[in-house]
Amino acid sequence: HVGARMPDTADAGTAYLDLAATISSDFDMRLALQPLVTRATVADEAVARALELAGSELSSDFDLRTLLAEAAPRVGASDELARAYTAAAGSISSDFDQREALTALANDASLSPASWRMLLQAAQSISSDFDAATLLTTVAAQMPQNDAVVEAYREALDTINNEFDRVRAAGALENAHR
Repeated sequence: HVGARMPDTADAGTAYLDLAATISSDFDMRLALQPLVTRATVADEAVARALELAGSELSSDFDLRTLLAEAAPRVGASDELARAYTAAAGSISSDFDQREALTALANDASLSPASWRMLLQAAQSISSDFDAATLLTTVAAQMPQNDAVVEAYREALDTINNEFDRVRAAGALENAHR
């Protein structure tokens, strides 16, 4: 696998991404992008471009979710990478897979308040009330007690129409901030 042996230079990363963009199989593209989005030595700019490429080119929700989950620890505290990650997650049409990708980001990255807001804004595009409430319930205790983050949570909460799911997610926020 070439990605594991790729030199850590900007030119090599650009050439590798240009080559990866020509791959027609979602599975093969995921395997090609995986080393870029997981290695700590790859520049954030190259990781962001790889996430953007995945979000625009991978049509398989499973392959995109899997790649994003692998990339979540690499996002770390980078708002730039969180932006690219949440944008790519937004291209997932399956509510379950989108929830899983965003849950991985919440669990495995060291998100800043700005990145938490991006994650919660991305959650608003989950149309399944169950999946949206499950994500919110999962992240409520993890997110910082920051006014802007809590407001973003409440905005995501407002997109849930089912009363049971909305109350469940609202209760998680209340319990987390006691």
